[in-house]
Amino acid sequence: MALLSILAAKAQRGEQIFTAEISPPRLYLEIDRIVGIARRLRALGLDAIAVTNSTGGGYKFSPWAIVEDIQRAMGHVPLIIHLTARDEGSARSVYYHLHEMSLKGVRDVLIIRGDPSPGNSKVLDSYRFNTTDLVQMVAGYRAGTLIDGSQSEPLPTLDVFVAAHPEFPERALDKHFRFLRGKIDAGANGLIANIVTDVDGFVRYRDRAVAAGITCPIVPSLLPLNSARRCDFLSAQLHIPVPPAAVEQLRSADRDRAHQFGLDDLVTKLRRLVAEGAPGANFNIVVPSDAEVIVEALNAFRGGGYRRSR
Repeated sequence: MALLSILAAKAQRGEQIFTAEISPPRLYLEIDRIVGIARRLRALGLDAIAVTNSTGGGYKFSPWAIVEDIQRAMGHVPLIIHLTARDEGSARSVYYHLHEMSLKGVRDVLIIRGDPSPGNSKVLDSYRFNTTDLVQMVAGYRAGTLIDGSQSEPLPTLDVFVAAHPEFPERALDKHFRFLRGKIDAGANGLIANIVTDVDGFVRYRDRAVAAGITCPIVPSLLPLNSARRCDFLSAQLHIPVPPAAVEQLRSADRDRAHQFGLDDLVTKLRRLVAEGAPGANFNIVVPSDAEVIVEALNAFRGGGYRRSR
């Protein structure tokens, strides 16, 4: 079953969906470590695992290098494959990924621009198609029609997600929502938001999206904020502002207190997002220890409790 069908069924029962996002490694010997993270997450009963595609513009294994390992580790949990405009230089390349999805039982794809490669991106990266172009191609494949008008086996259960950006400044939202509306009109039917560091900002973004005629579900992404270095990276490299009070606490905290702050903050944001009507959350895992924080946070959210800092 694709993720949006699970979301709709859970919403009718007043429940939320929870997914996690992991990245393929750079080295073959690290694949077991990534699969180990998936096994650790299995007990959470997640609704999907997203597999990224060279985040940060680095050079990592393709998502397809670990798909079958993740499927064996997670059972029948749906997978979300990231497809980037950065890497797709031809329609045949796009269709290759879709054929693989069809063969391997993957029914969810997130289409994003993709971080540029360090150095000369104009030489190293494609960006031949924009994300709306990719959505159109994928939606056509879903319906059984290729870019040249020829017919293929349809994949009607395919969900097409695109990125939402609650970190964008207010002045940029009108233009952003016009582009987002174009992607939805092209065939996208779900949104996964960038990392949320401010729940109020996410709520304002969602409400503005609805006012702009965007009614697709928006799943917020969360990342444990457990170091000032991580906060600095989010702000400087990803242009995601972090509340100054959080950064200040982390700068003066030792390792244990920083870990506890990250856990407390994650649980608080998760509870607030759900209380504000978010359909669930997508947890980002950058390092293996993030998985442990997410396990503890989600168990706490579900009523398992944890030792909160004083």
